[in-house]
Amino acid sequence: MSISSFQAGDYVVASSVCEQLVNGDYHEGWIVCEQLGRAHQFANLPARARFLNFALTYASPAYLQDLLNARNEVEMAMLYAKVNTQMDSDDTGGDSDDGFVDAFSHVESGGEDEGDSSSDSPTRKTGLFQGTLGVTRSVLSVTASTTSNLVMSVASKQFWRSAVNWIQPLHDLSLRGESDLPLSDTNADFNLQGCHAFYADIHPEHHVSSIGASYKSYAPDAINNPALEFSLALLRIALIEETLTQGNTVKTNKAVVTEVAQAVLREDMPLGLCLLFMLEQPEDARAVLSSLPRTDVSLQVSRFVFIHANASMMVTVVIKELREHSLHIPYPSSPHP
Repeated sequence: MSISSFQAGDYVVASSVCEQLVNGDYHEGWIVCEQLGRAHQFANLPARARFLNFALTYASPAYLQDLLNARNEVEMAMLYAKVNTQMDSDDTGGDSDDGFVDAFSHVESGGEDEGDSSSDSPTRKTGLFQGTLGVTRSVLSVTASTTSNLVMSVASKQFWRSAVNWIQPLHDLSLRGESDLPLSDTNADFNLQGCHAFYADIHPEHHVSSIGASYKSYAPDAINNPALEFSLALLRIALIEETLTQGNTVKTNKAVVTEVAQAVLREDMPLGLCLLFMLEQPEDARAVLSSLPRTDVSLQVSRFVFIHANASMMVTVVIKELREHSLHIPYPSSPHP
């Protein structure tokens, strides 16, 4: 029934039958679930993601790489729609020229303009206004695109530049107390070290991170900091983009990782440190640390980061000297070409 309805273009019936296959754990149905999950005409992105996850569970190893790419494509589309949705709901840029540029409309209008970075022209302002889409329009544009078009759109430098510009207004909203939680519960003053709820019993004075599971209620995970939620979505988009392009667009990750690290350090210290260590240049880490509030916790973080960086440099110097001036006894000849 699911195959017939899918071939007839009745995606509502096909989705209903595939849901029954997934809930009943009928592993023979992974093939039709894969087909429906790949269908760009089917606009229900969460359902497509569930069907592809089911196909990944039962597919033979030869199909895994292709299925993973399809799953990443759908997840990127979901995140992209989420970013557009948050921009429309928060509407923090009403008085700003740095509107959020929709990547698809930007590509369709002629691609990137490397030479003209001015935001004062009327044409550019109109394009920025038209680029901010709602949920329906963004989902339709995403689902109508192929993987290559989606990656090309998200890889646009103008998309990343305008997206990163939206983080600071959202961060200001959180600092003004316009999030769902009190200011003290967001650790905005950075007086406590943040950690995952799983490690809460280990630290006597801590801030329980809103990233991840909460053991105080049965409610699903929810991040009440709009800047943090937006930053994590951008980071995930950047990482998926890098995966789909096989590492050819790493250049887009620097600004995103910098902004995400600044937001995450207050919530989850270990995760924030991991993001800091992703930055290749010490100046980028210094800029993130300089933006933090001046507290004992930020001083401890700065000391740890620079001690770690110094230790890494010392190890590199020692290894280089050993390679150049001496050889261990088991190596009568140099192991390096």
